[in-house]
Amino acid sequence: VQECKSVDFQDWPVSGPRTVKHVITQMINNGGSALGHHQQWRVACKMQPTDGPAQEHESWSRVLDAMLCYDQLDVTNLAAAELVVRSIQRLEE
Repeated sequence: VQECKSVDFQDWPVSGPRTVKHVITQMINNGGSALGHHQQWRVACKMQPTDGPAQEHESWSRVLDAMLCYDQLDVTNLAAAELVVRSIQRLEE
């Protein structure tokens, strides 16, 4: 995450501010990983693993975790990652 560097693109397809770096930094600082953050969020919200929003949050967290840990992508420059992070944020609101 520390090595991720956002690059501005004139044709960036997602409107609004880019939030990926901020979100993944918070996830790592507060949960150790996207999946660790998911567990903390689910418990804090008193959700069961079988609750719909918890399942969706876990799925998006697994996608993000795979992008970061397995694929080792610089997600700060991926529109798909921005959409994943926004889905996670939407669920957390």
